[in-house]
Amino acid sequence: MNKIKLFFLRNPLQKILAFSFAVIIWAFAPSLEKKEITEMQIFVPLTYTNIPQDLMMITNPTQTIGVTLKIENNKIPNPSLFQAVVDLKDAVPGEKEFIIKPVDLKHPDKVQIQKISPDRLIIEFEKVVEKLLTIKPVITGEAAKGYVLKRIEMIPDSVLVRGPVSVLEKMQQLETKSINVDNIFHDMEFATSVTYPKRINTVEAKPEYYTARLKVSSEPMNLRFLNIPIGIVNQEYVTRINPKVFNVLLRGPRSIMQYFTKSDVQAFIDLENYKPGEYKIDASKLILRLRPEIQVEKIWPPIHIWVKKQKIEE
Repeated sequence: MNKIKLFFLRNPLQKILAFSFAVIIWAFAPSLEKKEITEMQIFVPLTYTNIPQDLMMITNPTQTIGVTLKIENNKIPNPSLFQAVVDLKDAVPGEKEFIIKPVDLKHPDKVQIQKISPDRLIIEFEKVVEKLLTIKPVITGEAAKGYVLKRIEMIPDSVLVRGPVSVLEKMQQLETKSINVDNIFHDMEFATSVTYPKRINTVEAKPEYYTARLKVSSEPMNLRFLNIPIGIVNQEYVTRINPKVFNVLLRGPRSIMQYFTKSDVQAFIDLENYKPGEYKIDASKLILRLRPEIQVEKIWPPIHIWVKKQKIEE
């Protein structure tokens, strides 16, 4: 015990200095270790900002770039903390080069950027225009036998779109997806959609759907009727006509014409403006009472009219 006590009491200053030096070495030993510097590559997402409103990128934009980092002792940073920003405010129509510099990268502190690849991007821009395009229905199939698709109305019938001038200057319409009309025999409505070409977008929100209103009618049918009597109205003078009958070729929807008969055709000559004399008129001057769906294809022969000076009252 005395020997130990004697050890600490002998040369105390040297022993204190030696102890202090040992403590300093112990405290700073980690910083004196040799640092291991290595390189690694990560892929960083690209964000494009400030593109002029009247321009559009035609080149498919690069989505990521490779970034080579210097790291110490394999301390790998979190790649999600990196982001590259390309400012497009100076874009003009045509091709333009953009250089990506280390200052354009958002990254954690104490990270050294060694290399960016690619560090140059060639991007093509094109002028953007707006244009009103009509909606064209695409029809497949056929209506039921004896019926025809008479008319198609689209609602809405047009849409305002925005896109590259080189694309829109060649376009006048947008086509719907196929509308199948197989075996329809009456008016119908279909909900459909439109396929927009690449880089073409609507100026306002895209319609949820387009409505196609289909007007269906019977196939037309022709009927010929002969020797139909001619009536006379507004007769003031004694009058004779020759012939007293006429012939006609009618055309209308099959659904009506298949039940149409000769007795359904009525025709008259209006003599209100005829003064005494001799006249020859075309049969088309006859007044026919027909349903509005029925058309006169042909009517004959000419009609001769003799109006005497003798009034009917006499």
